[in-house]
Amino acid sequence: MHLSPNLPLLEELLLCEEENELRDQFANGFYLHQEPKVYQEIGRSIAQGNSIEDAYRKHLLSHSSHEEKQAFAGVAYGMGLDSLQKLNDSIEENPYFKLLKGLKDKRSGKLSFFTREYAPYEVFLIDDEKENQGRLELSLGYYEKGLSFPALSKDGTVWMSLIPHEINTMKQAIASAKGNVLTLGLGLGYYAFMVSQKDEVESVTIVENDPKVIAMFQELLLPSFPQKEKIHIVKGDAFDYVKHHGREFDFTFVDIYHDETDALPLYLRLLHLEQGPTAYWIERAILLYFRRYVLAFLEEQYDGLGEEAYQERHDFPSALFGALFDATEDASIQNDEELKAFLSPASLKDLARKLSVKIT
Repeated sequence: MHLSPNLPLLEELLLCEEENELRDQFANGFYLHQEPKVYQEIGRSIAQGNSIEDAYRKHLLSHSSHEEKQAFAGVAYGMGLDSLQKLNDSIEENPYFKLLKGLKDKRSGKLSFFTREYAPYEVFLIDDEKENQGRLELSLGYYEKGLSFPALSKDGTVWMSLIPHEINTMKQAIASAKGNVLTLGLGLGYYAFMVSQKDEVESVTIVENDPKVIAMFQELLLPSFPQKEKIHIVKGDAFDYVKHHGREFDFTFVDIYHDETDALPLYLRLLHLEQGPTAYWIERAILLYFRRYVLAFLEEQYDGLGEEAYQERHDFPSALFGALFDATEDASIQNDEELKAFLSPASLKDLARKLSVKIT
């Protein structure tokens, strides 16, 4: 890749990446996935007249070292940690949420359908993060009285929960579905349920490779679907099925990963196989995660690394960097506007599509 030696935007974006990583560190360390006693502490602080934002900051600062306090001051505002959205109970009006709330917990081997809870004032992600001039902003919210919600765990790991994040990140894919719909991944069946309710959807074919997930869905969930006659389940490999049958469908929805980190390799493979209109769950988050790899690669190119640095391709990261080198060998970025265009979501997806051919 040919990079101009004068790209102030690249230097700014690399600095933003450091801030993004620090923001994630604080979010995971002091806001998300805390012990129950933390949320009790937050509740007491709010009862004393503090806002929820101030309550979390006081908690963070009271448990931070001097160095952490200084670092936090640089990332606390404008990056999703300064504005926590109070949610109402509208999720409980969601038709599938209503259906699942009426079901009893069930366990089958290492698979469990059960009820989880958000504690009062517990902060959680409510949508994908957003990019704003290089800085990634978290979308965080909470319930004042907490929330009980259904979940599915597999091998001790929560695989899917019917929560605001799941509902918000599937809205567009549900709205776009029509005709004969292919769904890769079953989970709790939320997507299949919602699209089967649409008049413009004729059928929903679900490909799932875990027979226990299929059995639990067919026994516990499918009988309650108002449009269950539209649902067809195939036990099989998602990639193989798309390769041989993808053209038979009018729309495809992909949800076979847990988050953007394990999604990226699968996303690249599926881009290579894509045969029609396709929506990928949390695609925005996947592309932002991919963008981090691209920025790291651009930094290496800015520092003058050549072909010899990309010969070892023994794991996914090294293979990805090698594929980036091959795909951009003749590319040129001479100014900040060209860099901005190169890192746009549309351009990143085009680049990912090129890499899908080289990695798969």
